Amino acid sequence: MSSKMVLGSNIENIYSLTPVQEGMLYHKLANGDSTAYVVQHRFELNGLINEQKVEEAIQLVTMKHDVLRTSIVYEKLTMPRQIILKNRTIEYERIDLSDIAAYDRNNEMDMIAQLDVKRGFDLQRDSLLRVKLVHFGANQYKMLWTIHHIIIDGWSLSILFSDFKTYYDMLENGKSLPSIMSIVETDKKRIEKYGDYVKWLEQQNASEGIAYWEQLLSDYDGTADIKSMEQTPLEVETVSLSEMKLSKEQTASLQNLVATHHITMNTIVETAWGIVLQAYTGAKDVVYGKVISGRHVAIRGIEKIVGPFIVTIPARIRYKEEDRVVEVLRSTQLQGTKSTAYSYCPLQQIMSLTKQKSELIKYLYAFENYELDETLLTQHSEGLGLKIEAYREQTNYDLVLIVNNEHGYLRFQMQYASNHYGSREIEAMLLRLQAVLLSFANNPEMKLSELETITEEEKEQILGVFNDTYLPYAKDKTIPALWEEQVANRPDATAVVYEDNHVTYDALNRKINQVAWALRRLHIKPDDRVVIVAERSVEMIAGMYGIIKAGGAYVPVDPTIPAERMRFILNDCKPKAVLVYKTTIETDLPTINLADDKLWEGQGENPEQVNRPDDLAYIIYTSGTTGQPKGVMLAHSGVVAMRSYLQEKYEVTQQDNVLQFA
Repeated sequence: MSSKMVLGSNIENIYSLTPVQEGMLYHKLANGDSTAYVVQHRFELNGLINEQKVEEAIQLVTMKHDVLRTSIVYEKLTMPRQIILKNRTIEYERIDLSDIAAYDRNNEMDMIAQLDVKRGFDLQRDSLLRVKLVHFGANQYKMLWTIHHIIIDGWSLSILFSDFKTYYDMLENGKSLPSIMSIVETDKKRIEKYGDYVKWLEQQNASEGIAYWEQLLSDYDGTADIKSMEQTPLEVETVSLSEMKLSKEQTASLQNLVATHHITMNTIVETAWGIVLQAYTGAKDVVYGKVISGRHVAIRGIEKIVGPFIVTIPARIRYKEEDRVVEVLRSTQLQGTKSTAYSYCPLQQIMSLTKQKSELIKYLYAFENYELDETLLTQHSEGLGLKIEAYREQTNYDLVLIVNNEHGYLRFQMQYASNHYGSREIEAMLLRLQAVLLSFANNPEMKLSELETITEEEKEQILGVFNDTYLPYAKDKTIPALWEEQVANRPDATAVVYEDNHVTYDALNRKINQVAWALRRLHIKPDDRVVIVAERSVEMIAGMYGIIKAGGAYVPVDPTIPAERMRFILNDCKPKAVLVYKTTIETDLPTINLADDKLWEGQGENPEQVNRPDDLAYIIYTSGTTGQPKGVMLAHSGVVAMRSYLQEKYEVTQQDNVLQFA
């Protein structure tokens, strides 16, 4: 008999993959060595353990839940399929550490767990659940469950562990394996299967769902992306966990907000998370990924079905400064209800509708509303006790915020990529979240513009350490005065390096003066704006300093920005002249071309200094990607103070080089 015929006779069902499963399969195929979506739980077993009955209980759990007998088949198929086998032996291994010195056993256990995760899964051929029973000595046992997320979600794990305990206890209490198998067969007929959910998905109105998501996201033009300030690159893929709990009193204050305004705790936390992301990204409009259970579907007994029902949908938090907290909370809750109704749409398809495509979602948020059966976690309950020692879950997202209500305490766990973020900044992020939540609870009628998004520690640092301006600096000096002192002290030292061009302070000062005299002839005076549109070059530096030496304020404009944005900046800052270099600009204003050789033949001596410390030095415009560009103005005194601070902070010497990056 051929192996194909054997497989055929062992097939119980064949289904298509859900969008969530397709996403996990895609990630697995694209990153074969990745350990994303490998879930692992480590238990300490309490009581007198019968090893044979542990293995038999696992066999019974596998009989009851068909997803544990799944193979994800994709080779030589136009579309991947999940095949449910009638019979599948779960990979089970007994490991004995009782002969090892007691102090080495935990290290060895850690190694076993890590290697099992690193091994990953062959989704087509492997048993997608692996169980290891580890004998620690005497009647001490640990157990390891390693499972691929493609067949389960967190809710499912609670069902599996509960069933395992139930069947083990039945065996311990004298029921025979065949009699329990008979019970399991009867139970199987009473519960729906994951395949019923797959069929439900296939019947949904795809076009109606996509129309909803297109409308929700059509005008979103940002990306919620937090750059690390504490980056600690590591060579290996690693996930760390940081945790924070609110006190019972703090949690109760949020529960009061829930009751008073008929808003769910989930809505309150996800809105706060959105506002924290806004604080970090500087935008008033952010989109992130929201994980929902997917068990809202009208399938009988869905809460008892084991399978990966969770789905990720985009959540968008936006507001105007005058909006009140309670208004934003209600808006978030309404959006959540609508979005859940259309959560059957594949995330990849939703993202394809947006400008950001696959970059739409950088971070995940999940509010878990399930708890493991208390009896699993108690040492003194009847029968087998399972105490979770450690668990491991990893996605392919850099930040995942997981929230749950644990015995009256709101608990926050942040899973983060250790090679992208440092522990201190993650802890600071969680404290910011706490600050926003408590602000919600204290005054839900406040305007968002009044909301405090920084912690007391950060506030103290800003008002104390950062705002300690007791630093001696030349308050009466201007930029040209300090520049000319430097030129006089080190005329032959290198001032600027661009590609192979090394320019001394004396030579650069001459170029700056030539620009300044040309602008003086155009009657540029203090606080007059001069726009400079130039490619990065020595000429650009000479142009910027030349504007300042002439007495004016420079306004740098990126030559690659759209013409409409360029016109807006010109109309907004009302310049008296324009400098250009290797680019053109449509304007009737007096224009000096820094590429004109005649410019560099002009007079090169220092012009008379005309500025005061409070005169304008420059205006920098924001990118304008989320609205009209805004000009940020800085006076000479601000630049002089910053120079003193940087010299002190970084101990700048004559041997140091500074990279111009902005």
